[in-house]
Amino acid sequence: MSPEWRIGNLKIDGIEEIMRRINEEDTFAQREARKITFAELAERYGDAASERAFSIGDYESYLFNKHLEQKYSD
Repeated sequence: MSPEWRIGNLKIDGIEEIMRRINEEDTFAQREARKITFAELAERYGDAASERAFSIGDYESYLFNKHLEQKYSD
């Protein structure tokens, strides 16, 4: 699993904190998902000249993961 999606470590964070993060959708990736629209993702990371075929959901996931890679490394 990429670090952007990690919920935590049971040994370090404890079950209560892990459950809180799950219930509140409090991971780096989930916080980022609330901040950006699909249109913004397509504008920043899409390639209008691409001939790749994606379902819309797969393409959105692909673009969002590109966004996470960039934001997490900042």
